[in-house]
This record gives sequence, structure tokens and C-alpha cells, in this order.
Amino acid sequence: MDAATENPKAGATEVWQIVNLTADAHPMHFHLVNVQVLQRQPFNSFGPTTGTAMPNYNGPAVGPEPDELGWKETVKMYPGTVTTIIMRFDLPQNPPGIATMPNSLNPNLGVSGKEYVWHCHILEHEEHDMMRPMVVL
Repeated sequence: MDAATENPKAGATEVWQIVNLTADAHPMHFHLVNVQVLQRQPFNSFGPTTGTAMPNYNGPAVGPEPDELGWKETVKMYPGTVTTIIMRFDLPQNPPGIATMPNSLNPNLGVSGKEYVWHCHILEHEEHDMMRPMVVL
């Protein structure tokens, strides 16, 4: 797996825009956080003459579907659509009276205990690297 490019801060609330460039719908699953769909907006291309990464929207933004209201672990990403989601990166805490464990069984691994992934929940896609690491700082 590639190095993490998503590095949210612990306790932060972030809004992400996820662009689906494929012809398939992808159920994207997020570890650690629950997410809420804010909106979806269709697009047909990216700024061709400006070289920007901004999509050229070709329809109105729409809110979440009725079964998507509230916080979810998995969200559908439709083809040709930018899906805007919001999430809060709260790291798990031990209950009162429970000792904190070391961050790693093998301290030479450099694992901090704050590594998570988000990935497509279609097994064939997940197995072919449609998975991204994120490290909460």
C-alpha cells in the first residue's frame, strides 16, 4: 500500500470531496470515523483549458438519499459524481481505570496506533488496491 496522503489531525472535523472517475458505483468504507453525506454533484470533465483539478459540474448538487441520513461507516460513490462528506477524527480512548497499552507490540516497527484505512467495500476492488491509508496526527 502507498504511503498515507490523508493526515487529519486528532479531534478535527474535515469535509472531503471524493471524485468518482469510474463507470461503477463504489461503496466506500471508512475505518475509525463515521461520515455524513452532505451532497453529490455530477460532473462531465475537468477544467480542460486551465489545467485545474476543478470539475466542470453538469447538474445541480443534491442532498443525501433518505437511507443515508445520519452518520454512516460506508457511503455510495456514484459514477461521474463528486460526493461531499463530513467526518470527525476522534481517536479511541481507554475507559477510565483501564491502563494504556504500548502503541505497538514491536516498538521497532514505528507503528503509532493511529493508522487507519478507507477503501472500497467491493472485495475485488479492495484486493486490487482500491484502499488508502490515513494517519491521524
